[in-house]
This record gives sequence, structure tokens and C-alpha cells, in this order.
Amino acid sequence: MSCSSNKTNSNEDFTFAVAFVNGSCRLCEKCNVEKGICIHSNMARIPEHAVGINRKKTAAESGMPLEFPIKGQPEPMSILLID
Repeated sequence: MSCSSNKTNSNEDFTFAVAFVNGSCRLCEKCNVEKGICIHSNMARIPEHAVGINRKKTAAESGMPLEFPIKGQPEPMSILLID
């Protein structure tokens, strides 16, 4: 979803829109990063904590508090930032 949302936002003149995912990027079965080049660089999503976003604090301030330890299957989340 974050890839399609990000593309839609770019098409709507939100050129500074960026989406992040929890965990690592999951586009490829085996990541090509060892060779130094992402083969899906226009679709790859990095985790928000890699750029200093505090997911727990951001979620709480948005009315979606996260509780740790997580019980059962964690709820997938992504963050879309639009300037």
C-alpha cells in the first residue's frame, strides 16, 4: 500500500512524499544489497527508525498507542509523510 500511496502522492504534486515501513524492505526474496545496488530503488521502503522516527511516540501522538511486548501477531503499519 505504501508504494501505491507514494506514487499517487507524487502524481498529485506531493513530490516530497515518502513512505516508510516497519521492519525491513520485503520486495525481493533475496536482497541485492551485497552488490551495493538496490534493483527496486524506486519502490524500496526503509524502516522509519533508520531515519530517526520514533514509531512508538509517533503512534501514541496519533491516537494509536503501541504496547510492548506485542502479544500475538503484530499489526502491520506504515508511515506516509507528505510535505
